[in-house]
Amino acid sequence: MGFVQRLVDPPLDSHKPHNNYLIGVRGLLTIQSFLYVFLVVFAPVAVVHSKNTSGPGYLQALRKTLSVIFWNDSLIYSGFILVSARTICIPFLEDGTKTTLAGCMFRRSIRLAIPVAVSLAVVTIVFSQTGVKYIQDFMTSTENISIAVPYEIENALIYFNSVFNLFWVTTKFAHQAGNLAFPSQTIWTVNVIYMQRRVNRKRESRVLALTFSLQSAGLFI
Repeated sequence: MGFVQRLVDPPLDSHKPHNNYLIGVRGLLTIQSFLYVFLVVFAPVAVVHSKNTSGPGYLQALRKTLSVIFWNDSLIYSGFILVSARTICIPFLEDGTKTTLAGCMFRRSIRLAIPVAVSLAVVTIVFSQTGVKYIQDFMTSTENISIAVPYEIENALIYFNSVFNLFWVTTKFAHQAGNLAFPSQTIWTVNVIYMQRRVNRKRESRVLALTFSLQSAGLFI
């Protein structure tokens, strides 16, 4: 029973005050994500890496200044991936046992899969009722070429495959049906984050070796 209890107990870092800065970083990245999605839809000229490059001068000024720091898609994606990589190491570095490592990987699968499945289910239901033509009409009327019409999931089998592939595909993450069906088409980052837990035994051994090396060197502690 003790082994089972240790698997279901929350990770140690959720109770360690010296790791609270990660919550602040995560909150900052969340705010930047909202800014990015909002602006790329309604003011794409103000977003770095946007396909809409012509527009009012003040929006172009925002793209060349504040956008690079505060709503830069590359910075946001990289930030989430790096924070996730930092977080997954903490419980094992605090308590370097096999049970702790197994518990982290077990919980990580559930914590990523359930929110993704629910989110994609909501998107599938909404688009099945409203369709996606209005999005194409919006793009045409606003001349916004920086967003794309979401892929419409037509039945439960396609939905299941879309969710499954988000945790199975190892290349071309952004080209999956699950990502293309999501309105912002940014859910591919979950796929990349999930890959950090390394299902493949050979890759897992490399991560363990790196983790032990970091622990020995005193990094991340």
